[in-house]
Amino acid sequence: MRDLPAVFSQVDYCYRLSDGRLIIRKNGPGGGVILYYVRAMSREPSRSDSTSVAIGDPEIMIRIFSSIVGKAVEVEKTRKVWIRDNVTANIDDVFGLGIFVELAATSEEWCVKDNIKRIRTLMLAMQIPKDTIVAKSYSDLIAALPHPPSSNKATPSP
Repeated sequence: MRDLPAVFSQVDYCYRLSDGRLIIRKNGPGGGVILYYVRAMSREPSRSDSTSVAIGDPEIMIRIFSSIVGKAVEVEKTRKVWIRDNVTANIDDVFGLGIFVELAATSEEWCVKDNIKRIRTLMLAMQIPKDTIVAKSYSDLIAALPHPPSSNKATPSP
């Protein structure tokens, strides 16, 4: 892993779909990403599939998707990112939830099992107990709160 992390402030607008998740991510002023992913909600390291595309104006996309799919769950976080080879370690400070570690390895289909082993090895090295793995997404955790956190950012209306 590199010595100093890259640090990002991100706001995700999360939409649950029947077969996956759609996230419109605002990466600071003026830019963003649309991310679609499918993964098992599991307490074990597992495979996920995702596709993303950079967008210039996330506000417009948030309004469009909110009018089609419904109100998004907003997830504000500060993300510290370390990358080595094909493994990314994210330390996320999620507004209203706390601090989480996310480990991911990108790979071709034929080496998914090797990467799951690599993630398990990294979890041991980082002393992350298996029973602390959260099977739900940040948006699921926030949506389940009796009083979801208020944001300093205004959510665009559909």
